[in-house]
Amino acid sequence: MQALRTLFVCSLLFSFLRTSTTNTLDTMSPNQYIRHDQTLISAGGTFQLGFFSPGNVKGQYLGIWSPISKEIVVWVANRETPLDDSSGVLKVTDRGVIVLLNSSNGIVWSSNSSRTVDNPVSQLLDSGNLVVKDADETNPDNFLWQSFDYPCDTFLPEMKLGWDFVTGFERYVSSWKSTEDPARGEFSLRMTTHGLPQLVVMKGAKIQTRSGSWNGLRLTGSVSRPNPLSEFEFFLNKDEVYYEYRLLNKSMPSRYTLNPSGIALWLTWIENTHSWEPFFSTQQDQCEIYAFCGSYSSCNISNAPGVEEAVVISNSVKLEHFLDPAHNEEQILVLLPKNDIEKKSKLNKKTQAGIIGVSINFISATVHILLKRSPTVSVARRKDYLGEDREDMELPLYDLNTIVHATNGFSSRNKLGEGGNEIAVKRLSKDSGQGMREFKNEVILIAKLQHRNLVKLLGCCTQDDEKILIYEFMANRSLDFYIFDQERAKLLDWPKCFHIIDGIARGLLYLHQDSRLRIIHRDLKASNILLDDNMNPKISDFGLAKIFGGDQSRANTNRVVGTYSLDTMDPKYTTGTDR
Repeated sequence: MQALRTLFVCSLLFSFLRTSTTNTLDTMSPNQYIRHDQTLISAGGTFQLGFFSPGNVKGQYLGIWSPISKEIVVWVANRETPLDDSSGVLKVTDRGVIVLLNSSNGIVWSSNSSRTVDNPVSQLLDSGNLVVKDADETNPDNFLWQSFDYPCDTFLPEMKLGWDFVTGFERYVSSWKSTEDPARGEFSLRMTTHGLPQLVVMKGAKIQTRSGSWNGLRLTGSVSRPNPLSEFEFFLNKDEVYYEYRLLNKSMPSRYTLNPSGIALWLTWIENTHSWEPFFSTQQDQCEIYAFCGSYSSCNISNAPGVEEAVVISNSVKLEHFLDPAHNEEQILVLLPKNDIEKKSKLNKKTQAGIIGVSINFISATVHILLKRSPTVSVARRKDYLGEDREDMELPLYDLNTIVHATNGFSSRNKLGEGGNEIAVKRLSKDSGQGMREFKNEVILIAKLQHRNLVKLLGCCTQDDEKILIYEFMANRSLDFYIFDQERAKLLDWPKCFHIIDGIARGLLYLHQDSRLRIIHRDLKASNILLDDNMNPKISDFGLAKIFGGDQSRANTNRVVGTYSLDTMDPKYTTGTDR
C-alpha cells in the first residue's frame, strides 16, 4: 500500500513537471503553457508577453509590451477575437504552432506555418519578436513563424516594412480601432511599389500622407535633419523591398507607432518623467495630408484654410515648393494632364509673336532711359568694403548675386546644399549692432583658426553694404534650441550634456592656449554654440573676440557691444574703469 502511495505521488510530480507553467522564462516548449497571471520575459528583460485588458474592456488579449510601461502594448495576437474571461491558455504544439485556447479548449487564435521541426519552441526575443523555431536554431531565416511578420500598430527596430516579391507577402502596420480596442483600424502604414517605392499612411484605400521616394540617402519627404536616436535603412532587390531601422542609443527606448487617428509618431521614453514623449510626427499640420488643398496646389498652414492655384501651365515654369512650416522645403515635380498642355501650346503659338514684339519695344525703351541717366553704366561694378584686409583672410570671396540666387532671395526657410555639402548663410541685418569692424574681425579670426569645436567658415561677401558669412551647415541648430525648450531639453541626457560641455571646453582651451593667436571670445552663450549632426558643439560668432599677444595677460577695449545684460556683464565694462 505504501509503495502504491509513493508511486502515485511520483506520477503526480512527473505530470506536473511535464505540464509546468512558465513565469520568468523567455522560452516555452510543448510541455509548458501560460495562463492569465503569467508571462514570458525576454532574456534581457526588454519585453514581456502575457494577457492584458485595455482600459475598461472586460475581454482579454494576448500581447507584448515593455516592462517600463505595461499600458503601451506593441503587438496583439488575438486583436480581432478577444477572450471572454481570464481562462485563456497559451501553448505551443508538437508541430510548432502557437495556439491560444479559451475555457472550452476552443482555438481563439493560432500562428500559421506549413513547416515543422523535431524540437519546436516559442521564444520572446529582446527585440520584441515572438518566434517559433527549433530549439537550437539562431538564424532568423529558418524561423517557422515570427510576430514581426504580422505587425499591429507599432513599427519596432529590426522589423521589416515592405514586400516579399517571391511570395507576394506584405508586412505593414495597421492602427488600433480606438485606444481601448486593438482591432484593426482604418489606417495603415505600408510600402507602396507603384512607381518608386515609398512609405504611405493610408485611410482605407486612400493615401493620407507619404514619405516620398528613396533618393539613396533618405526618403525625400522625410525630415532631412539626422535623427540622433536611430538609423534607417532601405533595401531593394529582385526578391524584396523593405524599410527598417536600428536604435543608435539603446538606453533610450524608442518606437514608431500609428495611432487611431492615422498619425505616425516617433516616441521616446524619458526616464525622468516616466513617459513616452513625441520626437517626430508625420503630420505636423493639415498641410501634411496628401492633396489636402487639391491637385496642383500649394498648401500653407499660415494661410489656412486658403487654397490657391500654385502652378500656372506655361513655358519655363518654376517648380513650386511644398511649404512645410516645421521642416525644410522639398522640390516636387508636377504632372500635368496632356490635354492641358496641348491647349496651352496652341495658345502660346498664337500669342508668341505679339509678346516678342512688345518685349523688344519695352527693352529698347528701358535701355534708352538708363543710358540717358548714366553715361557710364557698368553692370559688373560692385562696392567691396574689405579693402586691404582682403589679403589677410585666406578665404574665398563670393559674389552677392550668386548668394542671392542660391538662397532664393535670402528666404528664411531655405537650407542650401550642393554636391552633398550643406551650408548655412548668416546675413547680418543692417540695423544690427555689429558693424564692419566686428564683421572683419570675425572673418579674419575664423579664417585663421582650425579646430573640431570651432565652426568652419567657408566664405564671405561684403558687396553693396551687405555683410554675409557662409558657414558649414549645423544640422541640429544651436544649443539654445534645446536647453530653453521644455520638450527638446529632455533629449539631452547626461552623456550628451557632458559631451557638449567637454567640446566647448576643448574649443575654449584651443582659443586661450593652443592656437597661434590667443583669443578671448567675449560673447559665449547658448545661441553661439552650434551642434552638428552628431551633437558635436562648435563655437561660433567671433565678432566681439579679442586678440591677446603671446605675453599679454590683459587688454583694453573702448567699445561696449554685443548682448547687453546687467545681470551677466562685468560692471567694469559699463563704468569705464580698468577696461
